[in-house]
Amino acid sequence: MKKILSVMSVLMLFSASGDLAYADDENLLAKDQNETDQVIIKLKDDASISLENSVTVASDSQGNDQLVALEVPENQSVDAFIDDLEKHEDIQSVEPDYQVKLSYTLNDPSFSNLQYHHQKMETKLAWDKTRGSADVIVAVIDDGIDISHPELKTQIFNPFDTVKESSNVAAGAHGTHVAGIIGASINNGLGGAGIAPAAKIMPINVFNGSFAYTSEIIEGIYRAVEQGADIINLSLGGYAYSSAFNEAIQDAHEKGVVIIAAAGNERIEKPYYPASFANVISVASSTPLDKVSDFSNFGKNIDITAPGTSIYSTLPKGAYGLMSGTSMATPMVSGVAALIKASEPALNNIEIENRLYNSADDLGVAGKDPVYGHGRINARKALMINYLPAPYVSGVFDYSVAVKGTTEAGSTVTVKNGSAVLNTGMADSVGRFKVAIPKQEIGAQLSVFSKNGAGLVSKAKLVTVKDGIAPSVPAVNPVSSNSISITGKAEVNAKVYAYAGDKKIGETVAAKGVFAISIAKQKPGVTITVIAVDAAGNKSASKNVKVADKTAPGIPTVNPVKNNAVTITGKAESNAKVYAYAGKVKLGEATAKSGAFSIKIARQKTGTAVAVYAVDAAKNKSAAKTVKVVDAAKAAINSNYSTTANVNMRSGASTTHSVITVIPKGKSVEYVANSGSWYQVKYGTKTGWVYSSYLN
Repeated sequence: MKKILSVMSVLMLFSASGDLAYADDENLLAKDQNETDQVIIKLKDDASISLENSVTVASDSQGNDQLVALEVPENQSVDAFIDDLEKHEDIQSVEPDYQVKLSYTLNDPSFSNLQYHHQKMETKLAWDKTRGSADVIVAVIDDGIDISHPELKTQIFNPFDTVKESSNVAAGAHGTHVAGIIGASINNGLGGAGIAPAAKIMPINVFNGSFAYTSEIIEGIYRAVEQGADIINLSLGGYAYSSAFNEAIQDAHEKGVVIIAAAGNERIEKPYYPASFANVISVASSTPLDKVSDFSNFGKNIDITAPGTSIYSTLPKGAYGLMSGTSMATPMVSGVAALIKASEPALNNIEIENRLYNSADDLGVAGKDPVYGHGRINARKALMINYLPAPYVSGVFDYSVAVKGTTEAGSTVTVKNGSAVLNTGMADSVGRFKVAIPKQEIGAQLSVFSKNGAGLVSKAKLVTVKDGIAPSVPAVNPVSSNSISITGKAEVNAKVYAYAGDKKIGETVAAKGVFAISIAKQKPGVTITVIAVDAAGNKSASKNVKVADKTAPGIPTVNPVKNNAVTITGKAESNAKVYAYAGKVKLGEATAKSGAFSIKIARQKTGTAVAVYAVDAAKNKSAAKTVKVVDAAKAAINSNYSTTANVNMRSGASTTHSVITVIPKGKSVEYVANSGSWYQVKYGTKTGWVYSSYLN
């Protein structure tokens, strides 16, 4: 266990904070991380093999060796040695013992989110080899630099102002921005970072206001050469040719200086000087999408392209900001040239120029073209760092029978689950691959890496197998118009949703596979849709249930039934079936069309109790309305008068009947006799005559 713990502590050190995770300026790679001269061997539990010169990495609880490291014989390749070892019956697996290097990290807050050019140019990978050197001097001939800027003050070397013939230089915005692109400090917790943050910057101001005389620039070039500049950055220019200017450029080049200049910002094809002079690297500008910037000049003199649109860098008075132009693209190339010089000091200026051209990412038409030149600058390739990016891998699910993605064309792609190789495959001519694998469990960690024809092995892409299978359709119990919840079963811990049309009426979690969603009562006939969604966002097919009608009809209203009646009439729920019973004997039934019913019956005896109830289409039964059969001669009239109580209804209006009764509202009256439209009625102990229109 001691060995295993020590290995873990080393891995933790590698992933620690910035103070531990980077090394010094000089070459950090003794050899490529994919090169190795050792292998790791996993022995079987009952192994009896003894491996000479092996080093134990881990042991089991009984002290038996489980993992051992063994050096590859000098006369044998790693692959061949692995093949030989895998044939041994005591060996479970063998893999290369790759070297792990410190990976440079930084804490500059705007590096990742504002300085996109570092990602485009793969600067961070270049920094694993060098961040530049104080022995490399980049002269920035411009409008001056803020030499006290926190990002630049430690990099400044021998500043000079040719206009004032003084070592005091102005803090020009343009020059400060350019200088920051080349050499802003790294890992200081401020702003961003320069391309070559360990290089020295020689500020030379040649401007008086917005313009500079060619003679001032020429003087600046000669001074830069005299003071030992390795690289001259000229983010300036014009369309007028000057033989004196050209002579100064050629003289500097003959003395071994790399000269880099802006191609111009008018989007025209016209010679721009000094960029168009021989032996000057003419730099065009590109966008974050590797398209040519809409302002960038073009033509046969363009040598190379670099990011120049919306570049974040230093400004005077400790500030930062964005600028665009071939002026910003030029210091990108100067910075990479400084990295090359720091990494390989013996290279001359022509060799550095060719390295820049040959390592650029070719854009546009194949080969050198009048828009991108040799292509967009690439710091990692310029430093000859072999690097195969981890493959891009599409999502892998528990139903997947292949791993798909892209990598370098023609590469061999390997898919592993832990130490077990699931399968290998080959990327096609455009880099697409499809490696067949057996189905894997949800949560399994797969590693996918590729190996190109040159033997370069990529970093592994770690992929977690996702849940890709949708939950089963939920089982839903019947829902009625009286229901205040929807219950049923669904996938354990899935979220269950209920909708009435487009409106969500409730949701819950199917803990232990059962659910109960609280809802408001729904109308009969409404269709409720229930779906389940698992933790991976997979959605089940929907289950539709129709709300059953469980609401009983209202009690029917029944008109008085006389002993001579052959029908029972009244009102009930529309289209309900209405039944009439005398005790257990069904007298008849009818449908309440439009809410009214008429049931044919045989004549019933006076005093017979008749029960009438309604049954709707869903078989819900109302409470019964019971009425007694009355004598036709003395039919009971249940009156509810429309008149106000104790008001004379027809006082003195009849010649036949001199006494007219005042009936209080709501009194039950009994029919006694009638004379035409007049009825003799009795209520309580009183009798009198009432005109028929006043009775219901």
